[in-house]
Amino acid sequence: MAKISVNYKIWWYQRTSLICLAIVFTAYGLLLRIPTHIVFLVLLHVMPSIFSPQHVCKAIPITKRIYFNYCGALLPLLIALTIFVQNIVRWDYVLLSVVFSITLSVLHTYVTDRFTLVNVPRYFIAITSLIIALLGLDTAYYLLPFAVVTGIILGTDIIPYTVMSVRSREKRKIIIGGFMALDSITLSLIFSLTILTTIKLLYTIYFY
Repeated sequence: MAKISVNYKIWWYQRTSLICLAIVFTAYGLLLRIPTHIVFLVLLHVMPSIFSPQHVCKAIPITKRIYFNYCGALLPLLIALTIFVQNIVRWDYVLLSVVFSITLSVLHTYVTDRFTLVNVPRYFIAITSLIIALLGLDTAYYLLPFAVVTGIILGTDIIPYTVMSVRSREKRKIIIGGFMALDSITLSLIFSLTILTTIKLLYTIYFY
């Protein structure tokens, strides 16, 4: 495992982001009636990173050159998949949403010499509005978090990295979710869960 060197001044922000992720996932899981033991098991994977991010938020090799940061990519992917598998979603809806999310992530990404930055608010608003409008709320409740996470992972990181590697023939390494809990993957998931929790809560209050 490769350890990420982080300025201690931002540990507070890292923990705050992870705490927000844990809270909003718990609230959303309760609203969706995800089994309590599943919510608890997911939280068991989140808590260590809150207490000791410098030891837990590491880059884990998936291949020789592709790394996934635990807090910036693996945790969001775990949470998104946990929500996704709670309901049966049509495969064409899944394919459509992933294609949309990849396209939107590319459109809202800025590439510099050192970093790849995603305009999180614009990406989040665009993909959320599109999926809810086209597929409906009942599908978005389970599909949106998965689409948000996979769209950035594929559209911003893996696909551009693959294309650049083929063109340049350079064997560079990439860390997906390198900003850890402050990465666009984690932040976009937090925003999507927050808006879905709000919608679901209001819908429950006024229509039940």
